[in-house]
Amino acid sequence: MLKAYLALAATVLVWGVAPAFVRSFSLTAGPGDSMFIRLVSVAVMCLPFLPFSGIHIAKKDWPRLLIASWIGMFGYFIGSIYGFTYVTSGVGGLIMATQPLVIALMAAAIGSERLSFTTLLGLAISFAGALYLFSDDFSSTQTNSDALIGGAMIFGCGVAFAVSVIASKSLVQTYGSLRITLLTMILCALPALPFYNSGIPAQIASLDAFAWGSLVYLGLIGTILAVITWNYAVARLRPSAVGASLYAVPIMSILGGYLILNESIAPKTLVAGAIILAGVAVSEFGNKLKP
Repeated sequence: MLKAYLALAATVLVWGVAPAFVRSFSLTAGPGDSMFIRLVSVAVMCLPFLPFSGIHIAKKDWPRLLIASWIGMFGYFIGSIYGFTYVTSGVGGLIMATQPLVIALMAAAIGSERLSFTTLLGLAISFAGALYLFSDDFSSTQTNSDALIGGAMIFGCGVAFAVSVIASKSLVQTYGSLRITLLTMILCALPALPFYNSGIPAQIASLDAFAWGSLVYLGLIGTILAVITWNYAVARLRPSAVGASLYAVPIMSILGGYLILNESIAPKTLVAGAIILAGVAVSEFGNKLKP
């Protein structure tokens, strides 16, 4: 159990910094090119490890694997890559803080966990925080549609990620974290192929050192290694317990955006973040605080 928690902590640390690199690479290469370059490069990185993990998946488990890959992980990537072109890494990280609530709701929907009053209360509080975060965009005479679109995409990627968590749990328990991670990432490259265009080779050739560093971080560390450690934790811990760890991600994403991309931290962002995280805390820990 200790190893599972350590794996979870390492994953959260890596993913906390990742939004800054996602936004940087998406803005540099463009979201469409970024989709193709990132997912295909990750698939290529995964291929050499397949002989060590094995590739056998029982026929009955393929539908679940495809759901985890094409709806879950690919949905996560497309939502995050496009979303972070519209919002800062700090704001996007705050929206991602609602992922634990979405995971808990989905787990309750399929009957693997009971939906409690504190979960619903936490969801309401976090939703209020999100509304406050974008209140200026809703109330302005000319709505800031880019911010709203980006926020919706980031939230959508969290929903897709919740699908991946729920769908992959039994697969990881059966086949191991490494095999499921590698196969999921390779399968994710297939729906990314239509994003190819004739300008991508030149785009790759023009990437600067920071863009290459971002790609390596997001591919090797942020995707392959982090998903392996994440799946290791998912297979051994309750979905809601795993989801609760994600509350630390937005804090690090705000710091990452400030340190890496020199993004400003507005007081409103901090207040909205506190409200969102309070909702997550109520959802995850409210029952434990009852006398």
